[in-house]
This record gives sequence, structure tokens and C-alpha cells, in this order.
Amino acid sequence: MIKHLLLPLLAALVLPTAVNADEFEDNWFNEAELKIQLGKTHSIDPTELTTELVDQAKSGACEAYVEFKYFPSKEIESDCKRIFKTWNSIYKYSNSFRNFALGDDWHQECSDARDYSGCMAFKKGKNTVGKPEPNKLDQKRRFVRDDGKTVIFDPKSVIAYKVRGEYGRYIKFQYRLNYYKGSVSVPGYQKPSTATTTTFGNTSYTTINQGQNVGGFTIPGGMRAPTWNVEADCEDYTANWKGLGGWRKLKRSAVNDDAGQLALDIMDEFCPQMNKLVSEAKR
Repeated sequence: MIKHLLLPLLAALVLPTAVNADEFEDNWFNEAELKIQLGKTHSIDPTELTTELVDQAKSGACEAYVEFKYFPSKEIESDCKRIFKTWNSIYKYSNSFRNFALGDDWHQECSDARDYSGCMAFKKGKNTVGKPEPNKLDQKRRFVRDDGKTVIFDPKSVIAYKVRGEYGRYIKFQYRLNYYKGSVSVPGYQKPSTATTTTFGNTSYTTINQGQNVGGFTIPGGMRAPTWNVEADCEDYTANWKGLGGWRKLKRSAVNDDAGQLALDIMDEFCPQMNKLVSEAKR
């Protein structure tokens, strides 16, 4: 019966009160204190809480830390990886938690692979470029990234282009992101308050007039579909998202975001096709 308490435990720990969260993190490595805290919070006899259940309660916090890319300490970050590796065969965790917990191991395993990007994609159980069957390589591709945004990528958008009058090093491509974004409120400002003093004989009265609120508006929620145009250097493995402020190095060990991984995978697939792309560009 006690295992049925896991869901409310996890739900409570993903969005705890500030006081409970601080206490929980302070007691992270003190199992006895954690059992007392969880027992009080959920009216459970602390002696009924096993190490397994405490770890699952911690995993709820770990999922939140991964989601918000914040960990209270390196020690807790490391312990979250331990929790995943210990209980992954029994409990189902999110793909984001899985990628976080096993990412360093995969990097070590794939560092000597001929196709690092392909090796990492295989470990994650996906191909971020959404590569189809060999006989459908030119078809438009649609897939969902880890952050929930849908990518539409057309291989026909990949072209070689000249730099300093020569082809052979640079390519361009574009993709579209489809996602829902909630409404955003943009605050206005408040005019300064004013004070009015009225005197009757020897007595004065001061009235404070609150400043008027001016401006402010709300951007309504809805679907967004921005198109990104990217330039890529196939020799230095750098890329420039037009409008984002310059070129970025795509070192394999440093790429840990969806946009960088997508650009890296596209370059891995199309940079080796440079001769074909140049031939098409010269037509």
C-alpha cells in the first residue's frame, strides 16, 4: 500500500513551498530527517518510508531541477544521476531526466566513434534531424525536440554559397519551429504620487494622490512559427543563426542545447555532400 503514496509525494515535491523546498534540500543527504519531513507533510509514519521511497520522492525534485536547469549544489546534481541509474529499471522517468543522467556516460562512449553525433542520437533513442528512409532523404521532415517544439526541416533548403568568391566551405539552410506560447503581460509604469497640503488655521492636512498607471499591455497566447535561417562553416564547424548576434562554435563536447544539436546534425549530414551542393549551386 505504501507505494501508492509515491504519486502524491512526487507531486508535492515538484512544486513545494519555499520553506519545504529549502528544508528538503538541506536534509537531502540526511535520510532520517527526510523521512521525518515527508512523514509530517503527508501524515505517514516515517518508519514506513524506505530508502527506495525516499529516493523516488527525491526524483520528483530532480525532474524539476532538470526541467529548470538548476541544481542547488553539485552534490545534489550528482545524486540525481545516481537515483536515475539505481531505479531506472523499475520506475519510468522523463526523457529529459534520462538524457541528463546518462549524457556524460554517452559522451565517453561516443567520443571515439566515427560519427559522434549519430552515436549520441542513437543513445538518446532518436535522430534529431528526423532523418527518413534512404529513398526519402529529400522529403520535408517533421519531428519534436526535447523542449516540445515541432521542427519542420526541408533538406532542399540546404545550399552551398560563395564566400570571398569561392564555393566549398559554407552552406545555408533553414527550418521552422512550431510551438504554443502563453500570453505575456508587459507592465506599464506608474506616474509619481503627489501630495496636497491644506491648512485650516493652525492645522494642516496632507492628502497623498496615488500616481496614475500608464501603458502596459498583454501579448495574447497562441501558436508561434518562426523560421530560422542558418549559415554554417563546414571546416571550423561554426554556425550563425541570422539575427542572433554572430557565429557560434559547435564543439561536440559543448553542444547541450536543441538548436546547437540540430545544426550539428544537419552539418554532419550535408557537409560531406559539399561537391553535390556546389554543383547544384552553379547550375
